[in-house]
Parts: sequence; structure tokens; C-alpha cells
Amino acid sequence: MKLKYEGVKVFELKNELTVIATNNQKVFVDIIKGVRNKNDKVEIFNDNYEKLDKNKIFDIDTKYLIDEELNKKYQSYFIDKVVNTIDDKKLVEFKMKLNDTYTYIQEKLFEFLTPLEVISTSDLKKYIKFMNIHISDIFLESPYDIIETDIKLHNEFGINKVIIFENVHNFLSEEEFIELTNIAKSFKVQLLLIEFTEIENLKYYQNNDIYYIDYDFIDFDNIK
Repeated sequence: MKLKYEGVKVFELKNELTVIATNNQKVFVDIIKGVRNKNDKVEIFNDNYEKLDKNKIFDIDTKYLIDEELNKKYQSYFIDKVVNTIDDKKLVEFKMKLNDTYTYIQEKLFEFLTPLEVISTSDLKKYIKFMNIHISDIFLESPYDIIETDIKLHNEFGINKVIIFENVHNFLSEEEFIELTNIAKSFKVQLLLIEFTEIENLKYYQNNDIYYIDYDFIDFDNIK
């Protein structure tokens, strides 16, 4: 894929991890707004230069480094996978038990002076939702844990989007960043990091595709 920022040459998103960095505040704000489809200064194309829908291509997950609510994002995926992997025999058994539960609760409601009733449903997903399937806390303890878990879940559920994080250098040590590079390559997901930093700090991102736009809007080609 190719990402184009207005006035600057196209950035190639061809490997597992790509870094677009700048020390220009306008450029940084333009790009982070652009990938969120808040302006037209950033566009995304396939290799045939056909324009793509940013909302369908980008998965911006920076906020999960702060609020750790990754469970909310994936809850529907957890439930769907559980339901879709239950064999027909078990599915019939579950629905019979749900019906028995409904009947029992309805009988208990007859004991109230006020007429009450429950609404029966055969939608297993609604019941599973109440079980609160969630990621174990030990996999969400640190920003690195959250990013790694996010990458693995993208792979698990076949979510073929470009995962975007911003300013990861504020969250990860150099050792953790090296491990992040390895994880991205291992799971073959596509990561795009948008960073506000000085050019002399680019060593932090070494061994990845790095593009830099300086304060004077001069862009540097892929830096190794």
C-alpha cells in the first residue's frame, strides 16, 4: 500500500513495520488527523494507485495504551468465535438449557403481586455476553503487553488492517521496541507508527522502514 501526505512524496507501506516521523507540529497533526479521516491531507492507495477507504484500512489503537479497554474492542469477536465453534449437538443442548432457565424464572415471577414476565430468546450471543469473556489482566499490564496482545488478536481474527500507534517511544523501552519489531514480523501484521521526534532519535526505530519530515518540510527517503 501507499500513503500520500499532501505536498510530500508517497510513503510505501510494504513491510511489517513502517515509521513516519517528524519534528514539525503541523505535519504531525495533519497526519494523525488524516489517518482518522478528519481531513483530506492523507490518502491511502493500493499498489495499483486505486484510492482506498481510510476507515476500512486503518485501525488506530493508540488510545488502548492509556485506558486499557482493549476488551471492549474485541468483545464481539470473542463471542462470535465461541458461537461459531460450537457444534450442532452442543448448540441444541445449550438452547434447551436456556429454555429451561427461562421457564424457571417465569414461574418464579408468578410469586410477585405485580404481573411480571421475561422475554425468551434463543440468541446464544446475548447470554455469552453476560459471561464477560475478557483478556486476562496479565496480558494488559504494560503498554508493550497491550500492543503485543492487540497484534496477536488481529492475527487471531484475521483483521487485515494497518494497525496504527502514535508516539510509542513514550511508552516502550528500546528493548521492548526491538521485540515489537520481531512480533510484527512473526505475525505478519502491518504496523504504522506515527512519531513526533527529532531526527537524531531515529536510531530507536532502527531496522525498520523509516520516513522523516523535518521542520522545514524536507522529507527524507527510507532511512535505515
